[in-house]
Amino acid sequence: MSTNLKTRNSIGDIKMKNAIITSTDSKFGDFLIKNWLRSLKENVSLKNTEVVILDYGLKKHQKKKLQTEKVVVKKCKRDANVNNIRYRDMADFLKKNKYDQVLSIDGGDIIFQKDISSVFLKNKTDIRIVCEGIKVVFWKFYFFHKSCFSKNHGKKIKEIINSKKIINSGVIFGPHKKMEKLFYECFHMINDKTMWGRDQLAINYLLYRDGFKEISKIYNFLPWSFKDEFFIKDRVFYLNDKIIPIFHNAGRFDFLRPVENFGYKQKHSRKKKMYHLLKPFVKI
Repeated sequence: MSTNLKTRNSIGDIKMKNAIITSTDSKFGDFLIKNWLRSLKENVSLKNTEVVILDYGLKKHQKKKLQTEKVVVKKCKRDANVNNIRYRDMADFLKKNKYDQVLSIDGGDIIFQKDISSVFLKNKTDIRIVCEGIKVVFWKFYFFHKSCFSKNHGKKIKEIINSKKIINSGVIFGPHKKMEKLFYECFHMINDKTMWGRDQLAINYLLYRDGFKEISKIYNFLPWSFKDEFFIKDRVFYLNDKIIPIFHNAGRFDFLRPVENFGYKQKHSRKKKMYHLLKPFVKI
């Protein structure tokens, strides 16, 4: 693991690095290497940024490839759903390694198409996120499971986030200390960490409670969540004739993901044939 977290600028001052942290397992390892990491390196300035990958079961050939990519790979214990336990491991990593700004980002369904390093320089004291074009109603489904959260937390979540725009937890920018605190609280407030989606509720609750800065949808573009229609030209994803910096092909299951053969500069990437029929269904 790299411990060289500080660099010196031209006048000799010490400048703290930023961090981009993601997580993966063997299922998404190849996508992360061939698409996520490749697109990151080709489009984003990493001069003052360290890339950190939380490993929840990569295969030997995947780890070997990452060793040549000059990234930090941290082996983690997979003892529950990765979407939940990654917050424990990100908080632990940030407690031991100091950065200026941190980006927590999904690794299995995202590509980078333009430089995003400017987001590290704006509103540096705030946590910055993208709000979806959908309001929160999904909390109702999770409260059928009493093991999700404590009764006290469940009541607070209902009171604070109901009918508010959904915060997507797949891309979160923020200062080191606030991110460490957010991840620590998120992990510890979830009772049943084996089930998918609990982190989304916890993150929404914590950020609506403590505050955040909403940033442009182009830094976490989710096709299902916005009225805006994207298009693909020459293997690049566009919105209003402009390249989308972060395209997020999100979906709980593969059949719910809006783009087929998704990847960075993929030859046959395309909207699903049933895209326009599926979009309202997925929103519901």
